Amino acid sequence: MDIQVVLFDIGNTLINDDHTQPGKMIDWQRLEPIADAPGAIHTISRSKACFAASNAQDSMGQEASRALEKAGYKHIFRDIFTSRSLGLTKDCPEFYTEICRLIGFPPAAVLMVGDDLNLDVASAVEAGIKTCFYNPTMDRVNAACLPLQNGEFHHFADLPGLLTSGIHPSIETCLVWLVQSGVSQGVLQHVMMVAAVAYWIALRFCRSGTKVDPILIHRGALLHDIDILHPASSREAHGKVGAAILIEKGYPAIAEIIRRHVPPSTWSQELAPQTWAQKIVFYADKLVNHQRLVTLEERMRGLMERYPANREFLIESTPQIEVVQKEILAVLGMNSDDLHLALSTFIKGRALPG
Repeated sequence: MDIQVVLFDIGNTLINDDHTQPGKMIDWQRLEPIADAPGAIHTISRSKACFAASNAQDSMGQEASRALEKAGYKHIFRDIFTSRSLGLTKDCPEFYTEICRLIGFPPAAVLMVGDDLNLDVASAVEAGIKTCFYNPTMDRVNAACLPLQNGEFHHFADLPGLLTSGIHPSIETCLVWLVQSGVSQGVLQHVMMVAAVAYWIALRFCRSGTKVDPILIHRGALLHDIDILHPASSREAHGKVGAAILIEKGYPAIAEIIRRHVPPSTWSQELAPQTWAQKIVFYADKLVNHQRLVTLEERMRGLMERYPANREFLIESTPQIEVVQKEILAVLGMNSDDLHLALSTFIKGRALPG
């Protein structure tokens, strides 16, 4: 179902909240909007019904509405909901289902935008609502490195374009597609690890100032082997069949990631990864052997041992794969050993992408 409603969190999504101003929002001395948010949301409101939702325990909806008007959000939101006015808190999915009931839209037609992975993403997902995570520092990720959100951005100026280009499929939907395509438990473990590695690299790209779409990259990595055990696929058709599946489902950008993740027997511009999203997934796949994080050299040795008939073209393609590695490492400001250590630390849950 197409998105008809966009629901916005308030604190640190619409207005800055450093938690030093107690009491009702309307009584705060400083009501500062997040940079570029009023203009971006005004643009979105031309085509979507916009509402706001806060976990505020001391403000009613009308009081929150007046606070937002003081902060520069005039004639944008059709209604404002707070925990106090609803009698529910954001950590409960019922908070969101009650809002859907009150506004008269099903959860599948609603997108929640906010900066809290638990309150604005996980609870909304549990209620059946699509989500878009506002991650201004691009260093916030859950411990599982499993982005539940359908979209992610770190500048509000990018949000209207993200909604226009389309929100990405949920993890649950991707898993359904993988199961329908006949993937094994081993393949599932592999793609989950590749997706975690690719997502980490994507966040680091954003922090370096190189704009990429982290959720497009995560979903492309999660689905990159969707056809590996598909009845219509083969060693030669791997990637092509997967791309066709995603084209049919309406996700051409993910399809291109899948199509270009396999080292071609003859390296060509037609099959080589072109965009950063394609290159990141292509490279992340070369850092995971089964479900284990490895170096590029270990991965290539493993592929040659597993597919001895392809040894010649794997040797032929290695220099081009190393070129992709060099390009990615240059953006990250790392060498391959530094990257392997950073990824190992991150995957074990010891550090965020910093």
